[in-house]
Amino acid sequence: MNMNFVQFARTYKAFNNELTKFSENVIPRIFPTYSPNPKGPNFGLYCKYQLLRYKPWRTTQNNAWGDQKPTDEALINYWHEFLQTSYGQSNVPDWFDKLQNVIQSQEREDEPSQEQEVTREEWMVLSDLHTPFENAEGIPESAHDWHLDRVNYSEQQIREMPTWIETKKEDYTIDEQYVVDINSFSEMQKLAYDIVKSHFDDASSEKESLCTGKSYLINAIRNLLQGKCAVTATTGKAAYNIKGVTVHSLLKLPIGSSGNKDLTGQTLCRLQENLNNVEYIIIDEYSMLGQVTFGWIDKLGKQATGCNSKVFGGKSLILTGDPDQLPPVADKPLYHSKPSNAVGEQGYQAYDMFDKVIKLAVNQRVQGMSSEQVKPVVFLTKGAIVMLTMNLWPSVGLCNGATGTIVDFIFENNHQPPDLPIAVIVKFENYRGPVFDQEKPMCIPICPITSQGLTLPKAWIDVGKSERTAGVSYVAISRVKSLASCVIEPMTYERLTSLKSSANLQYRLAEETRLDQLAQSTSSA
Repeated sequence: MNMNFVQFARTYKAFNNELTKFSENVIPRIFPTYSPNPKGPNFGLYCKYQLLRYKPWRTTQNNAWGDQKPTDEALINYWHEFLQTSYGQSNVPDWFDKLQNVIQSQEREDEPSQEQEVTREEWMVLSDLHTPFENAEGIPESAHDWHLDRVNYSEQQIREMPTWIETKKEDYTIDEQYVVDINSFSEMQKLAYDIVKSHFDDASSEKESLCTGKSYLINAIRNLLQGKCAVTATTGKAAYNIKGVTVHSLLKLPIGSSGNKDLTGQTLCRLQENLNNVEYIIIDEYSMLGQVTFGWIDKLGKQATGCNSKVFGGKSLILTGDPDQLPPVADKPLYHSKPSNAVGEQGYQAYDMFDKVIKLAVNQRVQGMSSEQVKPVVFLTKGAIVMLTMNLWPSVGLCNGATGTIVDFIFENNHQPPDLPIAVIVKFENYRGPVFDQEKPMCIPICPITSQGLTLPKAWIDVGKSERTAGVSYVAISRVKSLASCVIEPMTYERLTSLKSSANLQYRLAEETRLDQLAQSTSSA
């Protein structure tokens, strides 16, 4: 039973020394709580109780941090590691912000932190103790008939709802053609296409790696290479936009330090099957690809093919994206000159071998004027716009960042709110999977890392009080097609000048200069 403490407390209770399931929904209130301030004196205790909440453990609490002595350093490191796992990112609310806090706590600074612990007023503490449904029994039942939506579906369909997606994923295949007119290419797109075509037509077994750049061009290259090409991206949303898969899924890349080992058995066989007949791997949104991850791509490519003398095991990589956008999470950018470990050094050296660059100067998207944690409750209504926050089925559009509109709520017979429904039927935009058989002017909040790779019709942008990661403001503002399609919250002059305060900015600027020089030499060759 792979459950964390919060899930367990919601589901089970002890009765006569036996575990029994709650008949109704339960929202546990968990104490103690500590400040998430990464520079505060209790940050180690904060990490301890976050691990106890969200990481599955057994027998004793110490199991949550590897049965080690619970020092602040150990607790912070284990919380950091857990937030990088797929389980942690699926079950910890606001995992990305929490990960940034851990990283900030591990940075050694000579000057004292400007953030101070906030003394909370009594009414704030009392507000935390309130839960939306704690007095549900005293609320008169609504006159609304919550079972009207059931008539739209057969009983068999209702029974299939909880497992419908998992069932369809097993036998659904996508056979799609990509319509691209290479005569419509810009000069730089045509140059990039010709480089790949020349490389593909070369009968020589000794081929150099490639680097180029975007969506329309990617589809043209895919049409050219056919089954010899695998199209991937660093995020689920970006992978869907180019009709590919995540690079982690294709290459079985490790997540967290616990997975940092060579592949064996069935996992290695699946990797070899994925790369069978594949000669080219396209990776989109490469700015979010870190040195350690790139080192593992090199290692696993060699392991899958047995060609240890060739970079990436003889496979050719095509990287597309913009280095100005968001850097990798919990890893150093590919261009950083000081790798953190041996695998990162391997990734840095592999990236440094790319010597062909095409710079697509015209942005086809932009055509304008040249709390400690979220409460485990979500309020929904028909017509509400919702966003998926996990890669449920990326190949058909059900990926992190996908938006849709709520259509129906399906409840068990004789059940109604606050009971959980059997299913919430959502119509997702751009969904292209199997079909299961009102839209209101609303908006939804998302963070820049979720928006990278998206093209939004309109956006109201608040870049925050500081540039905690280089590229955050740029990604947020560049999601719309024109300046007239966005509203930017007012900011101070100090906020504008903070754009150049990132510690990694110097490395990125040096990389931009290097890429510009390579682009000039490539186009003039």
